[in-house]
Amino acid sequence: MSLSILNRGRLTLALAVVILTLAATATGQVDDYDRFQLFNDCQPMDLIVEDLSSDERVLGLTKVGIESRVVSHLRSARLYDPSSDAFIYVSISALNQAYVVIVELNKVVDDVATTLRYFAATWDRKTIGTGGGADTILGVVDEHLNDFIGQYLRVNREAC
Repeated sequence: MSLSILNRGRLTLALAVVILTLAATATGQVDDYDRFQLFNDCQPMDLIVEDLSSDERVLGLTKVGIESRVVSHLRSARLYDPSSDAFIYVSISALNQAYVVIVELNKVVDDVATTLRYFAATWDRKTIGTGGGADTILGVVDEHLNDFIGQYLRVNREAC
């Protein structure tokens, strides 16, 4: 019986976290974690697309096609600059009918303990899926980029 109570408690806690997260997102509030992940003084960013294997190319994906699609998204938001230090990293892996899509924002962060500066992925989205082909995978990339751009512009609103 205590396991049942414990499970209900976990479910209630999980629902509370989801509701609070949705409420904070809906009101457009920016907390310190959002700022760490996404604040970049509204500076444009470069793009790095991971090389594709023969499995991804068989699906009809090309590195050039992915790059132009992502650059188009970033340019439409005025966030693309190939000379920038910060960059969006895109990786697509596929094997048979399974795929993994990763989109990250990488930027310079300062380590206060050592005073060293590093590149770090401060924001990311990952999707694991099955089925579909290039259009499905590129649709996932689009979703992640739209999510990123919306959040990035919200967090950097004052700087933009």
